[in-house]
Amino acid sequence: MKSTLTPGKIRFPEPSTSPRPVEQDAAASCAAECIEPIPPELAPLAHTAQELLEYQLAASTQIVYGRDWRLFCAWCATHGLDALHASASVLALYVTDLAERGRKLSTIRRRVAAIRAAHTKAGLASPADSPLVRDILRGISRRDGMAPKGVQALLTSDIRRIVEAIPDDAVIGIRNRAIVLLGYAGAFRRSELVGLDVADLQDDAEGLIIHLRRSKTDQHGRGRLVGIPSGAHPLTCPVTALQRWREVSGITDGPLFRGVSRYGVIASSRLSDRAIALIVKQTTAAAGLDAAHYSGHSLRAGHCTQAAREGIAEAVIMQQTGHRTRGTLQRYIRIGTIFTGNSATALGL
Repeated sequence: MKSTLTPGKIRFPEPSTSPRPVEQDAAASCAAECIEPIPPELAPLAHTAQELLEYQLAASTQIVYGRDWRLFCAWCATHGLDALHASASVLALYVTDLAERGRKLSTIRRRVAAIRAAHTKAGLASPADSPLVRDILRGISRRDGMAPKGVQALLTSDIRRIVEAIPDDAVIGIRNRAIVLLGYAGAFRRSELVGLDVADLQDDAEGLIIHLRRSKTDQHGRGRLVGIPSGAHPLTCPVTALQRWREVSGITDGPLFRGVSRYGVIASSRLSDRAIALIVKQTTAAAGLDAAHYSGHSLRAGHCTQAAREGIAEAVIMQQTGHRTRGTLQRYIRIGTIFTGNSATALGL
């Protein structure tokens, strides 16, 4: 039976009588009522169990979910509602509001997932699991379409153009060149690039071997090795670019890619994944490309698309990218080979 949300019959929970901070942690607010008393000798195990709960999501996902949860709390506070005890009807209205304000379906689904995670952490039933919310999401999918608005891939010709436009006499330019070339050659995600440490690098006669300790599709940290062959051209060789960055920066341990001030001062902390996206946009703009069409993912997408154009087998591409299924990769392969074996070429036009 299809769920309904009839105007005038929506019942909201009564606003809490005591003020609740917008950024209140879900687990802390319900700890007393959700966790039964335990013997003192089990207290260390309880503490460890609580720590293990934090490992169920990647650190980057926890940060994003935390931000999404705070946004929902703020929305509920504006309307005098209790976010942690929101009903399915309230969440359905929140989701509808997001859609009406032009939020992408992927963003809305992530917000819902964050709300589900907050309720689960607090030991409460989540309104995100309601058939009503699922039906609202389906309605948004059908009305607004499900086709993803992917970013444009950066191909080898684009990478060469970008690298040529990056100044090689400044610390920040040397770093950016290494990021662009390594990201493209390794088909790395933004989080994978910024997560690299010097200890993850191993020199090899044919290039560089990188130990990728954790990635989006490897949340348990089993890790995998990624080979970065030396390039045929010094200007675009990722191994050479990375060696130059290490020499100029003097970084011998810890995070590989770090912030650099306008005066060339190198920070001790690693870059954020947002910084990678900004670097890609800045360097594409400097090369005369429309930065609005590119993001940090353009490096990874470009690797897949260019490799497909060169006739590289799917299994070989997947070995480099770490794709676990062919679904996502197929999209890049279709784009890369759209004119290869195209039936229209035989029409004699």
